Amino acid sequence: CTLASLLCKETGVTLPILCAAWDVIVVVGVQPRHLLDYVRNRNGHYAWLWRVLPAALVRYALLAIGCVTLALWRKGLNGPDEPEFARKQNMPVFHPSPFFRTISIVWVWIEYMWGCFVPMTQSCDWSYPAISTVDSAGDVR
Repeated sequence: CTLASLLCKETGVTLPILCAAWDVIVVVGVQPRHLLDYVRNRNGHYAWLWRVLPAALVRYALLAIGCVTLALWRKGLNGPDEPEFARKQNMPVFHPSPFFRTISIVWVWIEYMWGCFVPMTQSCDWSYPAISTVDSAGDVR
């Protein structure tokens, strides 16, 4: 799946990271509150974690090696040239203010996260007018 996603978009390289997170939560059975409790208290309630940790770490190491290998392979496909941005494809990159450029990029990330949880607003093309830039401090977003 990761290889196929990399052929479509560079962000597909994050798939092994998501697989590792899924493994921690579902396969190993560690919930974020368990990790916080363990880090804060270091009590003996989590002895089971040390039994499953070696096998899990091997899986995560293999995922990390695969992720880095695929990322380098994908970067090789892009060639040595710097990317060329088209204004209609990536409006925030061309915003004149560094502050509002950053805020606009973060807003795009928030839109993507929202689309993960509420996919009713997704579009097959998120280019030019789909997500406008943040242009002032008075922007309600």
